[in-house]
Amino acid sequence: MGWLPGGLGHVNVGGSVVFAGMSGAAVADAGGLGAIELKAMREAGYDTEFSVGITAASSTIGPIIPPSLPMVIYGVLASAR
Repeated sequence: MGWLPGGLGHVNVGGSVVFAGMSGAAVADAGGLGAIELKAMREAGYDTEFSVGITAASSTIGPIIPPSLPMVIYGVLASAR
């Protein structure tokens, strides 16, 4: 996505969506993928504030993408099917 303005930001969000689908937790997404994304964005010349902001915002996608940990816990506790 290098041809798109802000392409690395789009890749950041896309990567978080994929990682969130595997982990289901925002903290795991921010801790696991966040450091790599921040380093890549800094090296590409993005502002630190923008890099941290988009990484923090995209990390919160995790809890709303199934199978998220809060929804699994809710399903078990509520005996939901």
